[in-house]
Amino acid sequence: MSKKLIRITTVPDTLRGILSGQLKFMSDKYEVIAVSSDGQMLNEVQIHEGVKVVPINMVRTISPFKDLKALIQLYFLFKKEKPLIVHTHTPKAGILGMIAAKFAGVPNRLHTVGGLPLLLANGNMRKVLNLVEKVTYSCATEVFPNSFGLKEIIIEHNFCNSSKLKVLANGSSNGVNTSYFDPSLFTENEKQELKSNLGIDRNDFVFIFLGRLVSDKGINEMINAFKRLNKEVTSIKLVLVGPLESHLDPLDKKTIKEIESNNNIINIGLQNDVRPYFALADILVFPSYREGFPNVVMEAGAMGLPSIVSNINGCNEIIKEGENGWIIPAKDEEAIYNKMKFCIENPKEVDKAANNSRELITSKYEQKIIWEAILEEYQKVEKGKKIDNYKIIKREKICFVVPYVGTARVFLMNHIEELSNYFDIYLIANVLEEEMIYFKDTPIKEIKHIKIIRGINLINDLRTLFYLYTYFKKMKFDAVHTLTPKANLLGILASRLALVSNRIILFTGQVWHTKKGVYKYFLMILDRFTVWNATHILVDGQPQRQFLIQNKIITESNSLVLGKGSICGVDINRFIPNATTKKEVRDELGIKENDLVYMFLGRMNSEKGINELAEAFNSLRKKHVNVRLLLVGGDEENMTPIVKQKVKDIESVMFYGVTPTPERFIQACDVFCMPSYREAFCLSILEASSMEKPIICSDTYGLMESIVENRTGIRHKVADVDSLYLAMEKLFNDQNLVESLGKGGRQYVLENFSAKTITEKWLEFYLKMFNV
Repeated sequence: MSKKLIRITTVPDTLRGILSGQLKFMSDKYEVIAVSSDGQMLNEVQIHEGVKVVPINMVRTISPFKDLKALIQLYFLFKKEKPLIVHTHTPKAGILGMIAAKFAGVPNRLHTVGGLPLLLANGNMRKVLNLVEKVTYSCATEVFPNSFGLKEIIIEHNFCNSSKLKVLANGSSNGVNTSYFDPSLFTENEKQELKSNLGIDRNDFVFIFLGRLVSDKGINEMINAFKRLNKEVTSIKLVLVGPLESHLDPLDKKTIKEIESNNNIINIGLQNDVRPYFALADILVFPSYREGFPNVVMEAGAMGLPSIVSNINGCNEIIKEGENGWIIPAKDEEAIYNKMKFCIENPKEVDKAANNSRELITSKYEQKIIWEAILEEYQKVEKGKKIDNYKIIKREKICFVVPYVGTARVFLMNHIEELSNYFDIYLIANVLEEEMIYFKDTPIKEIKHIKIIRGINLINDLRTLFYLYTYFKKMKFDAVHTLTPKANLLGILASRLALVSNRIILFTGQVWHTKKGVYKYFLMILDRFTVWNATHILVDGQPQRQFLIQNKIITESNSLVLGKGSICGVDINRFIPNATTKKEVRDELGIKENDLVYMFLGRMNSEKGINELAEAFNSLRKKHVNVRLLLVGGDEENMTPIVKQKVKDIESVMFYGVTPTPERFIQACDVFCMPSYREAFCLSILEASSMEKPIICSDTYGLMESIVENRTGIRHKVADVDSLYLAMEKLFNDQNLVESLGKGGRQYVLENFSAKTITEKWLEFYLKMFNV
């Protein structure tokens, strides 16, 4: 394997512990070499990760002679191995590795910032450490803060240009192996046995701290707070798991004395397997002064533990106040005491936070999510540059054509962000000023205003065709990619006349499906004409592809569905179930706790089945008083009066317009309804499924793969009030089915339709098309 990746840390404990499993994962794609100080731990890295290791001794403190020796050794290692990528962690490895890599001509020099010790330094030492960071970042080609808080600190201190900075995934250097950190692996008997061995009574409330026992972890304040609390409540224990590092930032003598003398403080030292101790505890207390992105808090959350953490970067990103723990000021003994006392006195709040903890971690910080995000960055720099002479390759120019910028914002932004790492991206749309705020920091090279109207208007359409042709001739794009019927027709025809080599249509739904007579056949002919002028035809789902093949619009050989379908997939970290938020939103909307809420989200027009939904709901309302209907979206055909006429008890129906935060409304509902006559691969259904909402939808072609019958939802006949009513009635009467379909929906989306997964398919398509 010729592609070499060198990973460097100051000490091998970081490779073995903090980056555990990651090197092995990367070795499937690259020849990985791990570099760190010599020792038994480095040998363990070689055995467990299965990669080559090279010992180069580095020290954490400033040592000019030792640092110069390590710098020279790194330089000659890089000249010998000629790596594609050097990726460093920790401050000393960062500055030595980045300087050596730059002098050795390594093309891709990546540095992960896992914490900034300089934040606690003063005077000349602070100046020196500031300089170290600036030099490290200036030598790096990319810098990865492992939390959004760290990124802001780096920008605030002007350590480097913000364009170099990127937080991967949701933060963290390595994520959490949630299969390993899983509370279900420990039985109640095992936990009680360990408690007994440690002298913990069955009914004791157990706090736990895990980490180095040093002052800047907040140990002095925590021990003092516990001592005070223990005088008031005797049935509590504090378990300390970690090494006492008296040579580095030692604890106060009175703190050490209290740890040694207090029988309710159990100090068990460093442990190879910390999971059993998490399993027996009730709360993690982690009052650190500074962190990067603490693994301890993530691991505790994966084990179902809520946490009390200090308000520092990393900690305040993992913990959501009141949801999976509590955030307190750093260095505040009184705050630690008050919050520990609160947890003892409010067991229901602790149980609620515990119930949320694992789900919040698994959805955002699962190890594979972080690994794949890092691998993505490696693959970007790999394909973005030539290895020989380190020259940037030609960046092809792609132009997307859509009717409105809002279409691009909703459906294309994830793809544009990713594709821009390889290609220059342009956008043509009808530009609305109020939408442009969303494009402020996008990598789009130019957004060109060309008005594309939906209906047929010969004069306007010819004018638009001319503007498109002129722009394409001027810009000489390598590809034009169009979405929606009118943009497809005019964009593809203009790009062919302008001799653009790659002309890509994306079919997302057919207007003519619900039309009749000559008009229907005219629209079908326009689609066939568009296909004839295109070089690539993409369809956003297999059922729709088969529908188009049956109607002789496309063929098996000239069309393609990317992945499992869907234009853009779902942001699974945004559309996530949360019981606390659900209650808050329902309270805001005036929805009672025992009301069952059906919801529609989309353009309110007759083809969306709004008439049928209103009639079916009215029948349901006559039978069950505790039902509500929530309608969210733009009212295109003034449907509100029609709905009000059909639904006798209008108080049970709530109308809301277009919203930038649909997830809040979805959070409030119990069942999501999409009774549309025709539909593309429905994004709102996938978003609702991602939030564990069961789906009721019509059995039209575009929706067939949006759900799995009896796993994520149930179907009804198109434009059929009776079958829609029966589906709504079925879910009203079966709460177990509601929960089962919701859980199945979330899993279905995670397996097939995350935004990341769909974007990868788009990137694969373009790289293959351009032979990259």
